Amino acid sequence: MLPTVKDQAVDRATLEQIELFADVQGTRERVVGLNIGVTVFSQIPFRAHARAVERSWAAYLRDVPWTTFKFQNLTGTARGYKKIAPAAQSTISDWLAGARDYGSACSVWLKDGASATDAGNHLFRLYGKDDRDSDGDSNFLQILYPADIIDRVGVEPFTEQLHKILDPLPYHSAYAGYTLGTSTLLQVSPYSDVMDARLFAVGKRFLGVDITRPHLENYEMAEHLRSPAWMTFISSELIGRIGGVKKVRSALKGDFGFYDTKHGIGIRAGERPALADKNRRQQVAVEQRALASVLEPLYSKQPAYLFAKKPHEETVAWMRRLNG
Repeated sequence: MLPTVKDQAVDRATLEQIELFADVQGTRERVVGLNIGVTVFSQIPFRAHARAVERSWAAYLRDVPWTTFKFQNLTGTARGYKKIAPAAQSTISDWLAGARDYGSACSVWLKDGASATDAGNHLFRLYGKDDRDSDGDSNFLQILYPADIIDRVGVEPFTEQLHKILDPLPYHSAYAGYTLGTSTLLQVSPYSDVMDARLFAVGKRFLGVDITRPHLENYEMAEHLRSPAWMTFISSELIGRIGGVKKVRSALKGDFGFYDTKHGIGIRAGERPALADKNRRQQVAVEQRALASVLEPLYSKQPAYLFAKKPHEETVAWMRRLNG
């Protein structure tokens, strides 16, 4: 009998196949980590929706205290990573409230951990601009939690927390489940080669682990969807292109949860997220595959590269791994 989703424990042996450690200036650091992640693609212009993000930010901080974070980058540049400055929280609050100008884009990166370059357990990464670079362009928000957050707080409390964060946001789509978190060294040689190789290996083996590069993908996410995660939020506009909420709900049978938000609907596919390790004959929930089938017409034919060292066909195949 195939393992059920409940049987898919994240044990030490499994983590060794997913996470990656490297020597960084004489210190052993985790440069690829397993998290529960939330990736959101949202509307442009940011300025028109900053107050909505402010409400999401407040909901997030009720469960993840500001003192969790040790490092910041509010510049959006590679040289902007540093320890948390005393004024960082007020700066972010002023940007979201419209009390201070954020310049060409509102860029917020906050992380815990032992250094700015390790793959921490908590990440809040926001990028909001006011002008489109393409018709399908979007802004994005990425939040990472520890991989065991659902085991510690429970499924219902976590989904309620997630709903509070996402409800105000003018999203195009959002995805929550097991996600690979990466060090800021992903673009730095020689770390990039080994990290890219690990992302590709995990993507091939663990069907339930999301791999995302929102700063590359956002250019088309106003018009397309990624493959669904354990929880997938879809805007009213996008779901309308495949027949609307009523049609989608009637097509989905099984353990689904539905969460109405101001700008669309959230869909939970299965009781809890699954790693789906092919080497152990594990599977994602049948509900996640059913949702993938319904959403397939909204997939992009030319998604952004997820695996920098591999042909583009590998990214396309990964995006469609739950279909067929």
